[in-house]
Amino acid sequence: MRHHHRLVGLLLALLLAAPARAEEPAVVAKGKRLLGMHVSSAADGDFGRAYGHATSIGIDAVGLAVAWDEIEAQPGVFKSRWLPIANGFYGPRTMRVSLVLKVLDTTQVRLPKDLRGKAYDDPVVIARFQTFLTWVLGQVKDLRLTSLSLGNEVGGVLGADPKAWAAYTRLFEAGRTHIRTTHPKLPIGCTLTYGSLTGGTRTWASRLNLQADVILLTYYPLRAGFRLQPLKHLDEAFRTATTLYPNKPIHFGEIGCPSGTVMGSSLAHQDKFITRLFTLWDRYRARVPLVSYCWLTDTSAAAIERYKKYYRSSDPRFVDYLATLGLRTHAKGGTDKPAFKTLRAAAKARGF
Repeated sequence: MRHHHRLVGLLLALLLAAPARAEEPAVVAKGKRLLGMHVSSAADGDFGRAYGHATSIGIDAVGLAVAWDEIEAQPGVFKSRWLPIANGFYGPRTMRVSLVLKVLDTTQVRLPKDLRGKAYDDPVVIARFQTFLTWVLGQVKDLRLTSLSLGNEVGGVLGADPKAWAAYTRLFEAGRTHIRTTHPKLPIGCTLTYGSLTGGTRTWASRLNLQADVILLTYYPLRAGFRLQPLKHLDEAFRTATTLYPNKPIHFGEIGCPSGTVMGSSLAHQDKFITRLFTLWDRYRARVPLVSYCWLTDTSAAAIERYKKYYRSSDPRFVDYLATLGLRTHAKGGTDKPAFKTLRAAAKARGF
């Protein structure tokens, strides 16, 4: 027994002498990270005011998305309302822009009408795509782009069709190769949902991302039936994405949490989501240089009706999700939700 007591005493001494495990710092300085926002106006329609709210947080980047079929409504004829406006507005400012070209968009094919039905890697489609890319980049010469995405949530259209994934991958690679001749340093990728990146299509998504300079993804805490994922799922998203792509930077080009009660959330839950988001971003800061929240303001009833048609869903939970993603309310000039105040405080604490 005497030897037993000596052993216990020795173990206690070693434990007491061992240095305490270093705790994760509560806040990590911004460093080279970029905080983004998809700026949406409230009911007053005042974009300047909305932009002021967003910049008061300390954002470094904004999201901008345009569709191929809207720009090339007629074969070989290119027109855009938004690109010149964005170039003129953001160009003189230090604000960066994350540009998304909707070639495929979640549930919709956005190729020009005369090209629909052709394979994505058809030589005609590839040639037209390259011409389109040249024209677009010519319109945004003054923008400081964080990345260029050739497609938005493309897995929603490609589904479980390996041939479609392969054909679109070839279109993506042809587009990237073409852009490289004039913009060798521009990070190019293709936006995928977290589900497409990590689920049953992960092998095809990985093949698509093989030539990507940056991994672009969207994340919303949703499971089947537009029900809310528990907060810990956000931890899984950061851990899984960084594990799957250990050698490439990862941009959360869209990330957001609704506050609606119909689909199981609340103002308090959205607020907790923001707090957890910054904690995780601090932890994975070396792998995730950009996080962009979507959206600044809740969605209007009129916009919801358009989304219901576009996404072909009127599920009440889906509608509630779309309607309450904002950090501010929509009525009149909008008011701050608790999550907006928390985001501002978290950003300020890190030096954004």
